[in-house]
Amino acid sequence: MVNYHLKKDFLIIISIYIAFIIISSNIFSSFGENTGTKYLKTNPVIIWNKLVTEIGSQEKLLPPEFARVYSLVHISLYDSLLIAQNYNNSNLEIAAITNAASGVLNYLFPEYSNQINKTKNILLNNLIDYGDGLMMQKGLQIGEEVSESIINYSNFDN
Repeated sequence: MVNYHLKKDFLIIISIYIAFIIISSNIFSSFGENTGTKYLKTNPVIIWNKLVTEIGSQEKLLPPEFARVYSLVHISLYDSLLIAQNYNNSNLEIAAITNAASGVLNYLFPEYSNQINKTKNILLNNLIDYGDGLMMQKGLQIGEEVSESIINYSNFDN
């Protein structure tokens, strides 16, 4: 049986590692190039990080709880990007991570659904006029599947 503290330490390490990989990667450096996508001035991952920080601070989460939330959201971001990269379409990537992150956050913090959905809509509305609707729908589907998987995992992770 896995020690509770070791499991939490593992989630913290994974969260930091995933955050480092996603933020330091150049996945979003090509937004607007060859895709017709309106250039996003801020990386969507950073937008979700800021929202997680804001909600976690408002909820006065303890460090282990905060780490768990970051871990679950970052795993959803990473898994979405991992699947979406096969399509080589930044609109699909944005839609996938947006739907995955919002799904996980809405599950963890239903009382903040207005704020979470507002963030989701801002990111998706940026894509509507500039991207391929079918690719965006596929990204939303990927994000939904990933968030369901992460939510199912979260029921048994502690």
